[in-house]
Amino acid sequence: MFECGYCGHLIVGESVSSIEVGAVVFGDGDSEREMVPEHKASFCCSGCAWAYGVASHNLYDMSGKELRIHLINEHGLEHPPGHPAGRMSVVCSNYFIDVADAFSKFKYGRN
Repeated sequence: MFECGYCGHLIVGESVSSIEVGAVVFGDGDSEREMVPEHKASFCCSGCAWAYGVASHNLYDMSGKELRIHLINEHGLEHPPGHPAGRMSVVCSNYFIDVADAFSKFKYGRN
């Protein structure tokens, strides 16, 4: 048993979908720094997998039709996905805050 990577509900049995995201590493050629550690998440329903995909890809400024096509074609998610089983968990929210913060540091040169 484990928790859904989006809503935090307990998953009993097989997850509907899962993802693995490599560490976010920034470097200038001479050195590298891991800004966000590797991340793995499994989801209790298609709605949670979709909501997580939208939230994570919004960090890359993807939106609308481009985002929908990407999630379907590249990540194999179902559309329409249905509603998430619950709201975004604190753990998931904190992960996205950390990623957004790492991206902003890179974008504005604040390491």
